[in-house]
Amino acid sequence: MAGQMIDDQTQITGAIATERTLVYYIRYINYDKSDVPNISAFRQKIATRNAPLVCTAPVASILINEYGAGYKYMMYSKTREYLFDYTLNKVTCSPNYRW
Repeated sequence: MAGQMIDDQTQITGAIATERTLVYYIRYINYDKSDVPNISAFRQKIATRNAPLVCTAPVASILINEYGAGYKYMMYSKTREYLFDYTLNKVTCSPNYRW
């Protein structure tokens, strides 16, 4: 899975699983940390966009809602500088949750 491109700007660099959390390490290949003036707004945009995709996926929704699993995304710049992270779980997958 490492090195796999999700789209034209997003690459999975690794993934691990702990007892109840799947952690994905993601690199934005077109962004340096300095290219993102408002990390908080960028995090909100990405999490808001991705939450419905993961939270409603057949397997992920069962793991999250029935088994209490979480999907954690660790986001890095093209030079591998840490940008932000977010976790999709039963709370953040709620339709009422606001990033």
